[in-house]
Amino acid sequence: MIQLNLGVTCRDRWNFLWGPTILIFLISFIFFVYLFIKIPLIHDGDSYYHLAVARLYVQQGFVDQLGWARFSAMNSGFGDKEFLFHVLLMPFVRWLPSELGGKLALALLNALTAAVIANLSIRSIGKWGVFVPVWVFGTSAAFTLRMSRLRPEILSLLILMAATWAASQKRYRWVMVLAALYALSYTAVHVFIGLCVGWFIVIWWIEKRWEWRLPMYATIGAVIGLVVHPHFPSNLNIWVIQNIDFFFLKNHLGVGNEIQPSSITTIISLNLGWLLGLVIFWRSTTKNHVHSKTTGTELLFLINALAF
Repeated sequence: MIQLNLGVTCRDRWNFLWGPTILIFLISFIFFVYLFIKIPLIHDGDSYYHLAVARLYVQQGFVDQLGWARFSAMNSGFGDKEFLFHVLLMPFVRWLPSELGGKLALALLNALTAAVIANLSIRSIGKWGVFVPVWVFGTSAAFTLRMSRLRPEILSLLILMAATWAASQKRYRWVMVLAALYALSYTAVHVFIGLCVGWFIVIWWIEKRWEWRLPMYATIGAVIGLVVHPHFPSNLNIWVIQNIDFFFLKNHLGVGNEIQPSSITTIISLNLGWLLGLVIFWRSTTKNHVHSKTTGTELLFLINALAF
Protein backbone atom coordinates (compact mmCIF):
# COMPACT_ATOMS: atom_id res chain seq x y z
CA MET A 1 0.00 0.00 0.00
CA ILE A 2 2.86 2.36 0.85
CA GLN A 3 4.64 1.44 -2.37
CA LEU A 4 1.48 2.16 -4.34
CA ASN A 5 1.11 5.60 -2.77
CA LEU A 6 4.75 6.39 -3.42
CA GLY A 7 4.32 5.36 -7.04
CA VAL A 8 1.31 7.57 -7.50
CA THR A 9 3.12 10.48 -5.85
CA CYS A 10 6.14 10.12 -8.10
CA ARG A 11 3.96 9.81 -11.19
CA ASP A 12 1.88 12.83 -10.22
CA ARG A 13 5.02 14.85 -9.57
CA TRP A 14 6.39 13.86 -12.97
CA ASN A 15 3.15 14.80 -14.74
CA PHE A 16 2.80 18.07 -12.83
CA LEU A 17 6.41 19.34 -12.79
CA TRP A 18 9.06 17.49 -14.74
CA GLY A 19 6.98 16.46 -17.74
CA PRO A 20 6.03 20.08 -18.60
CA THR A 21 9.59 21.23 -17.84
CA ILE A 22 11.11 18.79 -20.33
CA LEU A 23 8.41 19.62 -22.87
CA ILE A 24 9.16 23.34 -22.58
CA PHE A 25 12.87 22.60 -23.03
CA LEU A 26 12.34 20.52 -26.18
CA ILE A 27 9.90 22.96 -27.78
CA SER A 28 12.13 25.92 -26.92
CA PHE A 29 15.27 24.23 -28.23
CA ILE A 30 13.63 23.39 -31.58
CA PHE A 31 12.23 26.91 -31.85
CA PHE A 32 15.52 28.66 -31.06
CA VAL A 33 17.55 26.38 -33.33
CA TYR A 34 15.22 27.26 -36.19
CA LEU A 35 15.30 30.96 -35.29
CA PHE A 36 19.07 31.31 -34.96
CA ILE A 37 19.79 29.20 -38.05
CA LYS A 38 17.62 31.59 -40.08
CA ILE A 39 19.52 34.63 -38.81
CA PRO A 40 22.72 35.26 -40.86
CA LEU A 41 24.94 36.25 -37.92
CA ILE A 42 24.94 35.84 -34.17
CA HIS A 43 23.96 39.11 -32.53
CA ASP A 44 26.80 41.09 -30.89
CA GLY A 45 30.51 40.97 -31.68
CA ASP A 46 31.38 39.59 -28.24
CA SER A 47 29.65 36.35 -29.24
CA TYR A 48 32.44 35.68 -31.74
CA TYR A 49 35.10 36.54 -29.15
CA HIS A 50 33.76 33.80 -26.86
CA LEU A 51 33.72 31.31 -29.73
CA ALA A 52 37.30 32.28 -30.57
CA VAL A 53 38.47 31.66 -27.00
CA ALA A 54 36.74 28.26 -26.98
CA ARG A 55 38.45 27.39 -30.26
CA LEU A 56 41.79 28.55 -28.81
CA TYR A 57 41.31 26.18 -25.86
CA VAL A 58 40.53 23.33 -28.25
CA GLN A 59 43.69 23.99 -30.23
CA GLN A 60 46.19 24.95 -27.52
CA GLY A 61 44.73 24.01 -24.14
CA PHE A 62 43.95 26.43 -21.32
CA VAL A 63 46.56 29.05 -22.24
CA ASP A 64 47.10 31.98 -19.87
CA GLN A 65 48.46 34.39 -22.46
CA LEU A 66 46.94 36.21 -25.41
CA GLY A 67 49.86 37.07 -27.66
CA TRP A 68 47.79 39.22 -30.00
CA ALA A 69 46.47 41.43 -27.14
CA ARG A 70 49.74 43.39 -26.89
CA PHE A 71 48.26 46.44 -25.13
CA SER A 72 46.06 44.52 -22.72
CA ALA A 73 46.62 43.16 -19.22
CA MET A 74 45.49 39.85 -20.70
CA ASN A 75 48.62 39.69 -22.84
CA SER A 76 50.81 38.19 -20.11
CA GLY A 77 48.03 36.97 -17.83
CA PHE A 78 44.76 36.08 -19.56
CA GLY A 79 42.92 35.34 -16.31
CA ASP A 80 39.86 34.20 -18.26
CA LYS A 81 36.93 35.66 -16.32
CA GLU A 82 34.44 33.42 -18.14
CA PHE A 83 36.48 30.23 -18.10
CA LEU A 84 33.71 27.69 -17.57
CA PHE A 85 31.51 29.34 -20.20
CA HIS A 86 34.29 28.91 -22.75
CA VAL A 87 34.79 25.30 -21.66
CA LEU A 88 31.10 24.63 -22.28
CA LEU A 89 31.48 26.05 -25.79
CA MET A 90 34.44 23.83 -26.64
CA PRO A 91 32.40 20.82 -27.93
CA PHE A 92 30.41 23.12 -30.20
CA VAL A 93 33.53 24.47 -31.95
CA ARG A 94 35.51 21.22 -31.92
CA TRP A 95 33.23 19.24 -34.26
CA LEU A 96 31.16 21.98 -35.91
CA PRO A 97 31.85 25.20 -37.83
CA SER A 98 32.20 27.90 -35.18
CA GLU A 99 29.17 29.93 -36.20
CA LEU A 100 26.86 26.91 -36.46
CA GLY A 101 28.17 25.58 -33.17
CA GLY A 102 27.64 28.97 -31.57
CA LYS A 103 24.04 29.10 -32.75
CA LEU A 104 23.34 25.62 -31.38
CA ALA A 105 24.98 26.53 -28.05
CA LEU A 106 22.89 29.71 -27.88
CA ALA A 107 19.72 27.76 -28.63
CA LEU A 108 20.61 25.29 -25.86
CA LEU A 109 21.21 28.08 -23.33
CA ASN A 110 17.91 29.75 -24.25
CA ALA A 111 16.04 26.45 -23.95
CA LEU A 112 17.60 25.74 -20.56
CA THR A 113 16.62 29.22 -19.37
CA ALA A 114 13.03 28.73 -20.53
CA ALA A 115 12.87 25.33 -18.85
CA VAL A 116 14.23 26.61 -15.53
CA ILE A 117 11.82 29.56 -15.56
CA ALA A 118 8.94 27.19 -16.28
CA ASN A 119 10.00 24.77 -13.53
CA LEU A 120 10.28 27.48 -10.89
CA SER A 121 7.02 29.07 -12.03
CA ILE A 122 5.09 25.79 -11.86
CA ARG A 123 6.42 25.27 -8.34
CA SER A 124 5.19 28.74 -7.42
CA ILE A 125 1.83 29.24 -9.15
CA GLY A 126 0.87 25.80 -10.44
CA LYS A 127 0.21 24.53 -13.95
CA TRP A 128 -0.20 28.02 -15.43
CA GLY A 129 3.49 28.58 -14.73
CA VAL A 130 4.24 26.70 -17.93
CA PHE A 131 3.31 29.88 -19.84
CA VAL A 132 5.63 32.20 -17.91
CA PRO A 133 8.63 31.64 -20.26
CA VAL A 134 6.45 32.60 -23.21
CA TRP A 135 5.40 35.78 -21.40
CA VAL A 136 8.98 36.71 -20.44
CA PHE A 137 10.57 35.97 -23.83
CA GLY A 138 7.63 37.39 -25.77
CA THR A 139 7.02 40.68 -23.97
CA SER A 140 10.39 41.92 -22.71
CA ALA A 141 12.48 43.06 -25.65
CA ALA A 142 15.33 43.98 -23.30
CA PHE A 143 15.47 40.39 -22.05
CA THR A 144 15.08 38.82 -25.49
CA LEU A 145 17.82 40.99 -27.00
CA ARG A 146 20.23 39.87 -24.30
CA MET A 147 19.23 36.24 -24.82
CA SER A 148 20.14 36.59 -28.51
CA ARG A 149 23.80 37.16 -27.62
CA LEU A 150 26.15 34.27 -26.93
CA ARG A 151 27.50 35.72 -23.71
CA PRO A 152 28.23 34.29 -20.24
CA GLU A 153 25.48 36.37 -18.65
CA ILE A 154 23.04 33.62 -19.70
CA LEU A 155 25.03 31.01 -17.78
CA SER A 156 25.20 33.47 -14.89
CA LEU A 157 21.41 33.78 -14.91
CA LEU A 158 20.96 29.99 -14.87
CA ILE A 159 23.32 29.55 -11.92
CA LEU A 160 21.70 32.40 -9.98
CA MET A 161 18.22 30.94 -10.46
CA ALA A 162 19.41 27.54 -9.29
CA ALA A 163 21.19 29.06 -6.29
CA THR A 164 18.12 31.07 -5.30
CA TRP A 165 15.97 27.95 -5.26
CA ALA A 166 18.64 25.96 -3.40
CA ALA A 167 18.93 28.69 -0.75
CA SER A 168 15.16 28.79 -0.27
CA GLN A 169 15.23 25.02 0.35
CA LYS A 170 18.12 25.38 2.85
CA ARG A 171 20.39 23.34 0.61
CA TYR A 172 23.43 25.40 1.48
CA ARG A 173 26.00 22.88 0.32
CA TRP A 174 24.49 23.18 -3.14
CA VAL A 175 24.80 26.95 -2.79
CA MET A 176 28.51 26.40 -2.11
CA VAL A 177 28.88 24.23 -5.23
CA LEU A 178 27.01 26.78 -7.34
CA ALA A 179 29.14 29.62 -5.92
CA ALA A 180 32.27 27.77 -7.06
CA LEU A 181 30.79 27.25 -10.53
CA TYR A 182 29.77 30.90 -10.66
CA ALA A 183 33.30 32.05 -9.79
CA LEU A 184 34.56 29.97 -12.72
CA SER A 185 31.84 31.20 -15.09
CA TYR A 186 31.36 34.93 -14.61
CA THR A 187 33.33 37.91 -13.40
CA ALA A 188 30.76 39.25 -10.91
CA VAL A 189 31.30 36.65 -8.18
CA HIS A 190 30.87 39.44 -5.62
CA VAL A 191 27.24 39.77 -6.77
CA PHE A 192 26.59 36.11 -5.92
CA ILE A 193 27.97 36.60 -2.41
CA GLY A 194 26.09 39.90 -2.05
CA LEU A 195 22.78 38.25 -2.89
CA CYS A 196 23.46 35.52 -0.33
CA VAL A 197 24.09 38.20 2.29
CA GLY A 198 20.81 39.84 1.26
CA TRP A 199 18.96 36.55 1.63
CA PHE A 200 20.60 36.03 5.03
CA ILE A 201 19.39 39.45 6.22
CA VAL A 202 15.84 38.90 4.97
CA ILE A 203 15.61 35.47 6.60
CA TRP A 204 16.78 36.97 9.89
CA TRP A 205 14.39 39.95 9.53
CA ILE A 206 11.30 37.81 8.87
CA GLU A 207 11.99 34.53 10.64
CA LYS A 208 14.53 35.66 13.26
CA ARG A 209 16.84 32.84 12.18
CA TRP A 210 20.59 33.34 11.78
CA GLU A 211 21.26 31.20 8.72
CA TRP A 212 24.99 31.88 8.94
CA ARG A 213 25.73 28.84 6.76
CA LEU A 214 24.24 30.61 3.74
CA PRO A 215 26.79 33.47 3.34
CA MET A 216 29.58 31.30 4.77
CA TYR A 217 29.09 28.45 2.31
CA ALA A 218 28.68 30.91 -0.56
CA THR A 219 31.97 32.60 0.33
CA ILE A 220 33.78 29.28 0.71
CA GLY A 221 32.47 28.12 -2.66
CA ALA A 222 33.49 31.38 -4.35
CA VAL A 223 37.00 31.18 -2.90
CA ILE A 224 37.36 27.58 -4.05
CA GLY A 225 36.21 28.53 -7.55
CA LEU A 226 38.70 31.40 -7.75
CA VAL A 227 41.63 29.34 -6.44
CA VAL A 228 41.10 26.23 -8.60
CA HIS A 229 40.84 28.41 -11.70
CA PRO A 230 43.64 27.27 -14.06
CA HIS A 231 44.70 30.92 -14.51
CA PHE A 232 45.00 31.70 -10.80
CA PRO A 233 46.15 34.30 -9.73
CA SER A 234 45.81 36.12 -13.08
CA ASN A 235 42.03 35.81 -12.73
CA LEU A 236 42.19 37.88 -9.51
CA ASN A 237 44.20 40.58 -11.27
CA ILE A 238 41.61 40.81 -14.06
CA TRP A 239 38.80 40.92 -11.47
CA VAL A 240 40.46 43.89 -9.73
CA ILE A 241 40.93 45.73 -13.03
CA GLN A 242 37.34 45.17 -14.16
CA ASN A 243 35.49 45.63 -10.89
CA ILE A 244 37.58 48.17 -8.98
CA ASP A 245 40.06 50.03 -11.20
CA PHE A 246 37.46 50.46 -13.92
CA PHE A 247 35.13 52.50 -11.71
CA PHE A 248 37.95 54.76 -10.54
CA LEU A 249 39.05 55.45 -14.12
CA LYS A 250 35.76 55.44 -16.03
CA ASN A 251 35.41 59.24 -15.81
CA HIS A 252 38.89 59.76 -17.25
CA LEU A 253 38.88 57.17 -20.03
CA GLY A 254 36.63 56.54 -23.00
CA VAL A 255 34.84 53.42 -21.75
CA GLY A 256 31.87 53.58 -24.14
CA ASN A 257 28.14 53.74 -23.52
CA GLU A 258 27.61 50.20 -22.27
CA ILE A 259 27.67 51.16 -18.59
CA GLN A 260 25.49 54.24 -18.98
CA PRO A 261 22.00 53.95 -17.43
CA SER A 262 19.05 53.52 -19.77
CA SER A 263 16.44 56.25 -19.92
CA ILE A 264 12.99 55.66 -18.44
CA THR A 265 11.52 55.93 -21.95
CA THR A 266 13.81 53.18 -23.22
CA ILE A 267 13.06 50.90 -20.28
CA ILE A 268 9.29 51.30 -20.70
CA SER A 269 9.32 50.92 -24.49
CA LEU A 270 11.40 47.73 -24.37
CA ASN A 271 9.42 46.18 -21.51
CA LEU A 272 5.89 47.54 -21.90
CA GLY A 273 4.24 44.15 -22.46
CA TRP A 274 6.09 42.64 -19.52
CA LEU A 275 5.13 45.54 -17.26
CA LEU A 276 1.48 45.26 -18.28
CA GLY A 277 1.64 41.55 -17.48
CA LEU A 278 2.93 42.34 -13.99
CA VAL A 279 -0.02 44.69 -13.45
CA ILE A 280 -2.47 42.03 -14.66
CA PHE A 281 -0.97 39.41 -12.34
CA TRP A 282 -1.08 41.83 -9.44
CA ARG A 283 -4.72 42.76 -10.05
CA SER A 284 -5.73 39.11 -10.45
CA THR A 285 -4.48 38.05 -7.01
CA THR A 286 -7.02 37.58 -4.25
CA LYS A 287 -7.16 40.29 -1.61
CA ASN A 288 -7.82 37.95 1.31
CA HIS A 289 -4.69 35.88 0.96
CA VAL A 290 -2.81 34.77 4.06
CA HIS A 291 0.57 36.40 4.59
CA SER A 292 3.30 33.82 5.07
CA LYS A 293 5.69 34.17 7.98
CA THR A 294 8.40 32.20 6.23
CA THR A 295 10.81 33.14 3.47
CA GLY A 296 9.77 31.22 0.40
CA THR A 297 11.47 31.11 -2.98
CA GLU A 298 9.44 34.07 -4.23
CA LEU A 299 10.80 36.38 -1.53
CA LEU A 300 14.41 35.51 -2.35
CA PHE A 301 13.69 36.19 -6.00
CA LEU A 302 12.20 39.53 -4.96
CA ILE A 303 15.52 40.38 -3.30
CA ASN A 304 17.25 39.53 -6.59
CA ALA A 305 14.87 41.79 -8.50
CA LEU A 306 15.42 44.71 -6.13
CA ALA A 307 19.21 44.22 -6.26
CA PHE A 308 19.31 44.35 -10.04
